[in-house]
Amino acid sequence: MVRRDWNAVLTVSLLWAAACGGDAGERGAQVEVRDSAGVTIVSYGALDPDLRLEVSPEPALQIGVVDGAPDLQLFGVTDVKRLADGGVAVANGGSRELRIYNADGTVRASAGGAGDGPSEFRYPRALTLRAGDTIQVQDFLDRVFFTTSGDFIRRESVDRGSVASMAERVGGMSEGGQWLADGSFFAPVYMGSGDPPVAGPLYRPRMLLIRASADLATVHTLGEFGGILQQYVDVGGPRPSATVPPFPTNTSFELGAADGSIVIGDNAHPRVRRFSPDGSELIIRWTAEPEEVTEAEVQVWKERQRGADWAQSRLPELERGWAVMDVPERKPYYGSVAVGADGTVIVSTALDLATGGDALLFDRDGRYLGVAALPPSFRVFDAGPGWILGVRYDELGVEFVQLYTYETGS
Repeated sequence: MVRRDWNAVLTVSLLWAAACGGDAGERGAQVEVRDSAGVTIVSYGALDPDLRLEVSPEPALQIGVVDGAPDLQLFGVTDVKRLADGGVAVANGGSRELRIYNADGTVRASAGGAGDGPSEFRYPRALTLRAGDTIQVQDFLDRVFFTTSGDFIRRESVDRGSVASMAERVGGMSEGGQWLADGSFFAPVYMGSGDPPVAGPLYRPRMLLIRASADLATVHTLGEFGGILQQYVDVGGPRPSATVPPFPTNTSFELGAADGSIVIGDNAHPRVRRFSPDGSELIIRWTAEPEEVTEAEVQVWKERQRGADWAQSRLPELERGWAVMDVPERKPYYGSVAVGADGTVIVSTALDLATGGDALLFDRDGRYLGVAALPPSFRVFDAGPGWILGVRYDELGVEFVQLYTYETGS
């Protein structure tokens, strides 16, 4: 991993802002610095909340029905990507299928299905657009290739042992990762101590994010990041229980479907990082003040957890943990990150998918495009010039793929 003198970079940034005539950061002006290690830093002051993107009130395209043709019913969608011809590819985990729809939402093809055959899926979970109108679907660690017409091309497999061996070389463990458009492999590597858990304060486990060559022989470390904020608490059992508090900081990451880029966001800081296949890095950062966590919000969070299906079998243990857990004083700066097919960086401000929120959009060079208001329960999967693609979940949990268009406001 390349070591950089960040103090020197910051000094250059401040001198540049002064040379541009006053406090450029407070005006929200863009300041760009490139250091000798191939890192571009784009800094902003407080992002202008009035720089709004006029999002269409209704989706320009919607795929999905409550009742109707099976090919139009969606469940367990794990990824959605827009194709060059305006069509949409959907990894529909519930039916173990790759679904391909035309630009008008009609069905073009369905491929796969549950099974262990070459063209079938155990669980499709990521889509990558490859050259030659090829869609790469990741099935656990396998890659399954189809044309944009839904025709099967081939399957390429790798065993979990090879990935485990790769992770061991950097001193950690990993059970999976994702193949990129350029054939390289991205994976999180968890740096556990191996010691038994001990009750203690809030902490974030160490995590390396790496990019490996196609044969997994060469590993490049992108950086060390913090995992989700958590705490081991004594709940009266034989060993401490891991508890995640409300509003935890965490590191999210998304992979570019076509350009092989990786966007990483540690929401403990108002910044995101994008790594390109050529080894260059773009850092986008801005000035913001974190919101404080209120007791009322903590109580709402607990009630929501109590009503969740997954919690019913362990509610007594959870209640004991909540009674003694520490709660962060401040919220994360944002929720998660995504990256569009053209390198657009999307930063979702929503800390709770159900309540919805804004999305901050930056182009591939780090230029701030503005704020887009997104509907509640909408998860972004892809974006490009003038459009945002994702999945919305209604109050019954029914899933709809939706594409919204936007225009830059005056």
